[in-house]
Amino acid sequence: MKVLLVDTGTTRREYSEPIGIETLVTYIKNAEVTAMSIELQGLEKVISNIKSNNYSVIGISSKIGSFDVIKNLVNEIMLYSFNTVICLGDIYGTYAYEDVLKWNPNVICMIGEGEKNLPVLIDIVKKYGKEYRGYLKNIKSIAYYNQGVVVNEREKELDVKQALFPSRILLPDILKKSGIAHLEGSRGCAYGNCSFCGIVQKYGNPRWRPFDEEFIYNELITLSNAGVVSPYFTDEDFFGNNVDRVIKIAQGIMDLKKSNKLNPELNFYFNMRVDSVVGKDSVGYEKAREILSILKLAGLREVFIGVESGSSEQISRYKKNNEQFKSIKAIMTLNSLGIDVDIGFILFDPFMTMTDLVNNLNFIYQAGINTNYSRLAKKLRIEPLTPYAKERCNSWNISESLDMEAVCFPYSFIDNKVERVYKVFSIWEKEDMDIIYNLQSFCRGEVPSEEDRNKAKKIISMYRSLDIALLRKLSDYEMYNEDGNYSEIISYFSDIRKQYDYAMQETIENYMAKYRRIPNI
Repeated sequence: MKVLLVDTGTTRREYSEPIGIETLVTYIKNAEVTAMSIELQGLEKVISNIKSNNYSVIGISSKIGSFDVIKNLVNEIMLYSFNTVICLGDIYGTYAYEDVLKWNPNVICMIGEGEKNLPVLIDIVKKYGKEYRGYLKNIKSIAYYNQGVVVNEREKELDVKQALFPSRILLPDILKKSGIAHLEGSRGCAYGNCSFCGIVQKYGNPRWRPFDEEFIYNELITLSNAGVVSPYFTDEDFFGNNVDRVIKIAQGIMDLKKSNKLNPELNFYFNMRVDSVVGKDSVGYEKAREILSILKLAGLREVFIGVESGSSEQISRYKKNNEQFKSIKAIMTLNSLGIDVDIGFILFDPFMTMTDLVNNLNFIYQAGINTNYSRLAKKLRIEPLTPYAKERCNSWNISESLDMEAVCFPYSFIDNKVERVYKVFSIWEKEDMDIIYNLQSFCRGEVPSEEDRNKAKKIISMYRSLDIALLRKLSDYEMYNEDGNYSEIISYFSDIRKQYDYAMQETIENYMAKYRRIPNI
């Protein structure tokens, strides 16, 4: 029996290791498994492989922005391999199964973690062949069509203490393209209450589940031996609620470096909460800072923190527990320790007022992050099955129809002034999006040197800073005018951007020539 696992890749123009399907390979015991990445190998090569093999099951791991690719791939599978069972996991299988099954009732949607439900599906197909659909009711955490959409009971979350190691089948291809290597240290979030977050739907509950320290050490050794220098932890919340474990991991990494089991230059990136930076409950600020200092010694290069907003009203809508002063303290703390900060910020949401916008921009300047390389002017994605969607999708300004490419509900802003500002700004931002995403992709992967990484980040920061300055000028104008005539403002900032383009052209072209993602689809 042959099984193919395909990862669609992202739209962010970066080569990212598909650790999801690499992990699933090791859980499938009764079949011959092939793993492919459309991002790495191209859609044509994947389709050619399907044509030349008689796969019983094809599993597709889907990412945001890949629905057109998915439709193309599924249509080709049904054309050349009609009897193949097609299952769809990750973003579309977990959050958009209703719409997926309306589009194609033959697809089986895998909800949440695939380590349990996919092997069961494969065993059922192997045992019952063409009659397999009569036994789908026995598989937990799936959705399928049977005279209507059927959603089976959720499977209990995976015990990560018993987790198997990823196969790393596609890691060599990632390294050839200076891409991003991944590993897991935990799943879930110790907070898990943000209204826009899909973590509950992803796992069934938000409970934080840490992998054993030895699992992490073995993964780091495997990656280091393969030539990886800058791996990314995929954790939603690396710290969780166990700081003693974090200290132990940091010390363990340092010991492995001293014993030459890890590259002494190995550095890493993970996600953490603002509370973990500034200290919470029994862990005070000084202790939290000490832990971060130890992690820095172990090789911590950069962290992602979800600040999300500088407006109290917006923070309330997002159900974050971040006060503005706490977020600023976290940013300043990381800066003082020499740890780079990747900032999550959702500037626009459908109920934003001009006061929210002004408060956010004031916060950005007060926190000193207007020159950060992160994209701070993002628009909220209202993802299906999240608390935000469940609570607010009956509002007049939020569409009931899902945008399948973006996997979110489109909306307009209740404040007409915000609507005008956003429309103008979104057009402006798109003009440099291609350059920024390519440079950002370079920053996040395996780089020739940290000097090169930082140089690329500084270029991105120049453009991001200009974006925020433009937004501030637009918001100031909108507060006191009604005509929506931004032509002079746009002209002024366009001239500045042209100067940036001219000054940075040679450096950017050099990075693009060496590291630009060449689309395969």
